[in-house]
Amino acid sequence: ICVLGALLAGTVSGSLGGAIGMTIGDLLDPGYVIYAPKTFILKMLIGLIAGGIAHGIGHINQQKDRGKILRLAVIASVCGLGFNVIADPLLGYVYKVLIIGQPAAQVALTWNFITTGSNAVISAVAAVILYMALRPVFAKAGLLPES
Repeated sequence: ICVLGALLAGTVSGSLGGAIGMTIGDLLDPGYVIYAPKTFILKMLIGLIAGGIAHGIGHINQQKDRGKILRLAVIASVCGLGFNVIADPLLGYVYKVLIIGQPAAQVALTWNFITTGSNAVISAVAAVILYMALRPVFAKAGLLPES
């Protein structure tokens, strides 16, 4: 979303939108709240790199050749996300150990188990409710698989 935002909305606006959106996602999940600052930094940098290449270097919005636009979008995406492949684990390690400390990293792990378990229960309940509501419709349309 950060790369797409940077490509569509421009380097700064798209980067900021992607970073804020993904940070809000972390803030709404108790298991990821402590990672919100790291998420914001990383996602902002992903967008800045991708947008900087697409707009700052490639001037993608001024291009008319679809092939060149595609190449710029691919290069910008690969560079932004390639950065993340390297930076996320490194910053994650530094963040967990040096900033929030080893005990906090263990608490985060515990919260991740709790959150994943809660999500599994909620998802199972929702899946059953939706299945029961949709099953008659699928049966009437002949879309249920043979058992």
